Amino acid sequence: MVGRSLRLLLGGEHASPWRRVAAVALVLGVIVVHGCVTQGVLERMGDLGRSEAMPQRMEVAYVREMELSAPPVAAPAAPVEPTAAVAPPKKKPKPKPKPPKAASAPELAASEPATVVAEVASAAASAASAPDEPLPAV
Repeated sequence: MVGRSLRLLLGGEHASPWRRVAAVALVLGVIVVHGCVTQGVLERMGDLGRSEAMPQRMEVAYVREMELSAPPVAAPAAPVEPTAAVAPPKKKPKPKPKPPKAASAPELAASEPATVVAEVASAAASAASAPDEPLPAV
């Protein structure tokens, strides 16, 4: 696999000598650049390990001993003045939903929709206001 890659890079048997020289020069150039970068990194890392002039340690002297004391008394809270009660915002009344059509109701004619709608609305209102009959005891 590596041999095939090198043959492709160098051009195999039919490559010109200038192409081979250029490929070798490229490889050598990359090696030199990597060596220079590595040398620079090694020099900087060597400087990090040195402890040349460390600053003098800080000296601390305690002047007095801290004693516990009672906390100060808080001032009494100011009285709260009563404010006028703000009325909550009025909500818009929701429109009443239309009653559903009965499944067995006949199709309405296009000429008399107002009368049929009034009849359906009154029937739904009377059904909603009628008291429920108690179920027989079992």
